[in-house]
Amino acid sequence: MIDAFCIAGTPDEVEKKVAAVLTHVDSIVLGSPLGPDVETAIDLAGAVPA
Repeated sequence: MIDAFCIAGTPDEVEKKVAAVLTHVDSIVLGSPLGPDVETAIDLAGAVPA
């Protein structure tokens, strides 16, 4: 059930899951908790190609 509402994993896993979701939606909102290192999480999220 949590997979229906959350995306988590390694950066590569998250990128693949986001790409799959974007085939059905036009945007994704990133919210907390973003993991143990928030600054790194934000940097990683910003590095993913749109």
